[in-house]
Amino acid sequence: MKNRILCLICCLLVSAPLSARTIPEDKRVLIDELLEMTGAKRASNLMANKLTQELVQMLAAKNGSVDRAVVAIINKEAQTIMYEEFILNNKLYDVMYDLYDEYFTLDDMREILKFYRSSTGQRALRFLPAIQQRSMQIVREYAVSLSPKIQSRIQGRLKEVKTALDEAEAQSEGKQSEN
Repeated sequence: MKNRILCLICCLLVSAPLSARTIPEDKRVLIDELLEMTGAKRASNLMANKLTQELVQMLAAKNGSVDRAVVAIINKEAQTIMYEEFILNNKLYDVMYDLYDEYFTLDDMREILKFYRSSTGQRALRFLPAIQQRSMQIVREYAVSLSPKIQSRIQGRLKEVKTALDEAEAQSEGKQSEN
């Protein structure tokens, strides 16, 4: 898990400098506007929160419960570093410029912004985060409710495998006793 976190952070931090792409200024301005409209800066807070959760889980797995003061320190430092790197050093925007440039033309960006400026687009900006959050919660709860079914199927499959192994072992022993 620790390696996954480090890998994610390293990939995000080095991906922008590796890009040799030059993005026209008019496209960069449109991307800036879209990132501002969609609240992309919040991504650094979300990443810091996720990083904090994973670090606390690792500490808890290794040392048992983690004191709230330690969690607060981890969270504060993660938030600070993410803000410094992704916002102050513009790493988030560098990454986003490359991605938007890769997937959208200048005309695409104009159309996307035209939509987000419309009343429907404004409504989408207002409600899509809540819809996404609620859908994730509903799916997570449903997935948890599937645990007994998953566990039952796994136990059934393991029982089948054990039976097959027992039969293979019995056949092997039968052949050995014949010799």
